[in-house]
Amino acid sequence: AGGFDADAYTRSLRVVRQNGQEYEVNTVKDLDYSVYKMRNGDVVTAEAILNRFTNKLEIRGAVYRPGIYQLNGKLNTVRELVNEAQGLTGDAFLNRAVLYRQREDLTTEVIPVDIKAIMDGTSQNIILTKNDILYIPSIHDLEDRGDVVIHGEVAKPDSYPYADNMTLEDLIIQAGGLREAASVVRVDVSRR
Repeated sequence: AGGFDADAYTRSLRVVRQNGQEYEVNTVKDLDYSVYKMRNGDVVTAEAILNRFTNKLEIRGAVYRPGIYQLNGKLNTVRELVNEAQGLTGDAFLNRAVLYRQREDLTTEVIPVDIKAIMDGTSQNIILTKNDILYIPSIHDLEDRGDVVIHGEVAKPDSYPYADNMTLEDLIIQAGGLREAASVVRVDVSRR
């Protein structure tokens, strides 16, 4: 049949067979593949591997290379994971990071991390376990700068992110400029 697919579980196969009265299921281990005799009507199923990892770490947020990394002898602490991700970005919020850890019963616990103290060496480094996710927020993630909304006779009425020193003219330019029907005599601005 062309062999196993790349994601097949190769250590056993399931064979459903008729025994003359009803169906029966046989689990055939990989050592018995060469000696197991097939019968007319057998249905063989190769299952897929489990959708889980044996050595996965993940880092998110304010590091230069967020993503998935390999838990091994050289990378098994918070400091090593941050260094492997090329370090903290300038906008990293250093007072607190969050480590999401999967328990044995598959529930998740949250472990607070003083990332500044760990990186400085003034606090004990935390040993990582498989499926840990370290999230280091950016200062921008923690502040709500808000949006400004423009509507009426502009090319692209929409919501746009607020920025320091933004003027009404800047907002109109972001919105594609005024339409021909727009009045330049009066613009209403409402704010809290």
